[in-house]
Amino acid sequence: MEISRRSFTSGAMIASAELLFAQRKRSGRLKILIIDGINNHTWQIATAAIGEILTDTGTFVVDVSTTPPESADGAAWEA
Repeated sequence: MEISRRSFTSGAMIASAELLFAQRKRSGRLKILIIDGINNHTWQIATAAIGEILTDTGTFVVDVSTTPPESADGAAWEA
């Protein structure tokens, strides 16, 4: 059976939404992970703003993971 991209995308979005709502019922708040670091914009400001917006809704718990600089050694990337 062949499935169109639109049908697949719609189904995936619905399934994701159902999982998010199920998690919220269990824990009360949804967990969000923001991964930031190397980029061509002021990601520090963007991360802080997005984290604040999400947290202020009372719906989300936000964690942030920051990648090391490009010049960092392998140990920093492993950590």
